[in-house]
Amino acid sequence: SPMSTLIIESVDEYLRHLEELYKQIQEWLHGEGLAWEEQKVVVNEERSGPYKASLLIIRQSDGEQMAKLKPIGAHIIGAKGRVDLSGALDSQPFLYLLTDGPTVEMSISTEPGGELEEHAPPLFRGIDREGWYALADREPKSVQRVNRETFLDLLEKVADCEPK
Repeated sequence: SPMSTLIIESVDEYLRHLEELYKQIQEWLHGEGLAWEEQKVVVNEERSGPYKASLLIIRQSDGEQMAKLKPIGAHIIGAKGRVDLSGALDSQPFLYLLTDGPTVEMSISTEPGGELEEHAPPLFRGIDREGWYALADREPKSVQRVNRETFLDLLEKVADCEPK
């Protein structure tokens, strides 16, 4: 069915975006003298059923675990995927968002075959281009791009430690 093809495509797309994110993060960690390892985990979503994705464990140079990036899924309301950065102190969701941002969409059928679409305002502010964003805690509905600076900042917050 066309539905199942769409679901498979969205999972593939999510895994690709996840891989790109991990590659970037590994560069940033390398620059900080931190280590990492990838493990395969099973993500089980209602819409797609189970599939394998990578979990990224971040370690201090002495091997102590600081935090991990845990894949949550491809089918997230308002986003094209989610991965959580979690440490001893806190957890921080990263969402893959499209440029115009997610909108809550309603379609009302007026007659057989005719459809009217209504677009609600975007759920998030601050999206300048497609990619991974961190939900900002201070301001509801505002997001910040996951770049080297925001990532290292959030890593420190969730892990409660300065990189050694």
